[in-house]
Amino acid sequence: MEIQEKKSLKEYSTYKIGGKADYFCVIKQKNDIAEAIDFAKRNSFKIFFLGGGSNVLFSDKGFPGVIAKIENNLLEIVENCDKHVKIRCGAGVELSKLGSLCVQKGLTGFEWAAGIPGTIGGAVRGNAGAYGGEMKDCVLKIFAIDKGDENLEVQEIDVRECEFEYRSSTFKNNPNLLVWEIELELKKGASDEVKAKTREVFQKRNEGQPSVGKFPSVGCMFKNPTVSQEVVDNFEFDREQKSRGDKVPAGWLIDRCDLKGERIGGAMIDHKQANFIVNMGDATSEDVLILMSLIKMKVRNKFKVQLEEEVKIVM
Repeated sequence: MEIQEKKSLKEYSTYKIGGKADYFCVIKQKNDIAEAIDFAKRNSFKIFFLGGGSNVLFSDKGFPGVIAKIENNLLEIVENCDKHVKIRCGAGVELSKLGSLCVQKGLTGFEWAAGIPGTIGGAVRGNAGAYGGEMKDCVLKIFAIDKGDENLEVQEIDVRECEFEYRSSTFKNNPNLLVWEIELELKKGASDEVKAKTREVFQKRNEGQPSVGKFPSVGCMFKNPTVSQEVVDNFEFDREQKSRGDKVPAGWLIDRCDLKGERIGGAMIDHKQANFIVNMGDATSEDVLILMSLIKMKVRNKFKVQLEEEVKIVM
């Protein structure tokens, strides 16, 4: 495994923001993990395991330690039954690659992920979801590595032990647990229907997020918060739609604070999707962080709601 020095992190984040990592390596097999951790321990360096970089904000100052990028790209069908298919994925497999396999094989249950960047490992860690679907709906088991375990043995974890919640899981709550591989189960459907639904989701995502593809971003900056019944009622009246329990979209709260188009340096709150902060070309991490602080303050003052970041800030 090659360990590189002073590696720019901009190319490893969809935000295209960040300084240089003191050290950088690519993890393709289990033995690479042990080597990277050993290198970091021997030199008293911090280590951060990186997936697709679609939910990460790196500091302009870079990272004072080791960035280890997971590129376990295993993708294979391990069981093919009449009504369902089981798939084994490496944590480094891109969501788009799994989505393409589903369209090709006529597998349903993953259409909601069409157009979402990032990797399966990151999506499992944060229980990614959209349009009524979530990772937990198709996960059977996770093969994880405890970074605190001296032997770094791969342990099999049943989905019922993963503590999946809204944008959270046991892997997010326990930073020692590293998602290595995942076994998924998807139902068989009609290829034409899967393709049509995937295309529909992709188009809907592009229409709702017009800046995506034009300006770098990491998607939603904040989780949808739990709010009071009064705020729920205001949302439902304003949007003429039902909320999901006691949660409302963070983007709606930000929009109601008249923050769309607000700009700090090269970072701007998207004109269409208020929960996106886009990089207009020369944004710094400081620009984004200041804009995030402004959003939090405005929403807190207007709605008495404390927004929580969905993006991972790596310093």
